[in-house]
Amino acid sequence: MYIKDILIDGFGIYHETSLHDIPRGLSLFLGENEAGKSTCMEFLRTMLTDFPQGKNRILYPPLRGGRFGGSLSVILDDGEELLLSRYKEKSSSVLTLASEGKELNPNRIAEILAGVTRESYARVFGFSLQELEQKLSPSDVQDALYSATFGANLKDPNLVLKNFTDIMGKKFSPRGKKKNIHY
Repeated sequence: MYIKDILIDGFGIYHETSLHDIPRGLSLFLGENEAGKSTCMEFLRTMLTDFPQGKNRILYPPLRGGRFGGSLSVILDDGEELLLSRYKEKSSSVLTLASEGKELNPNRIAEILAGVTRESYARVFGFSLQELEQKLSPSDVQDALYSATFGANLKDPNLVLKNFTDIMGKKFSPRGKKKNIHY
């Protein structure tokens, strides 16, 4: 799946803002401090995974007007184009999902995202400098960077290589000594 269009009705500093025909592949958002990069990242996270819940949530209510939320046009791997719209309504959110003008079951988004949660999205697909700085230990920062590069739950490549070498040492040995290759 990739995001083709971003349509923001009202979210933080953005009001009636859109970005169309985003090319497939990696997209970077660059800008000065306080330009809205983190707000844009949070908009994408919110559209895909819902508005944050709980007492420690940070919301981005529209500062310049508009309905709180927006839409994403996404292209699935099979080429199907979906319009995902999510809006904040009082204490809940309203999600609509449509394809070729026909409304779909909004629960389909969970199937499309294959288990990606707000937390895993933040760990793998988009995290801010502030979120990275909140990870106190160097190993947590290292894990986040590995995850961002190669996917969630990736182990340190050096540990994987060491484990592989240990297993191979148990199965095979130099100079033709026979070992049990059924593990």
